[in-house]
Amino acid sequence: MVNRQNKTTRPDQPIEDDSFTVEEALHKSGSNKSYPLRLWAELAEDFSPEGQPIWPISMSSQRNDPIVLFLKHFDVENQELRGVGHIYISKEKRVEDLVPAIMKRMNWPEVTPTGEKNKLRLYEVCITMVIANIV
Repeated sequence: MVNRQNKTTRPDQPIEDDSFTVEEALHKSGSNKSYPLRLWAELAEDFSPEGQPIWPISMSSQRNDPIVLFLKHFDVENQELRGVGHIYISKEKRVEDLVPAIMKRMNWPEVTPTGEKNKLRLYEVCITMVIANIV
């Protein structure tokens, strides 16, 4: 994890070798007593037939790798903001391409009880996507 100039913290580089000790990871990341080692752990959702995790992004830093967006939901009624997960998407995709994945993640129907298409209002907040259901 690294601190950004806009006061946010984001994942930086994956630890590719899962046999590293915590001390080896600490030294590889360049952390010291002033900047402790901070990790973001991600659970694999898909697995190969051999039981190996399949990650949405490659461990290499290629230009066409997808970006990760952290999703948060703002509950207007209760005035609460809560994290609902993250999503990987190509930088070339349109914002509307996020909607089906968000609807699924939030367990929201694609249509309202009256049969109208359910609409979302999306906001960008420090590279965090905030979701508000505007039914």
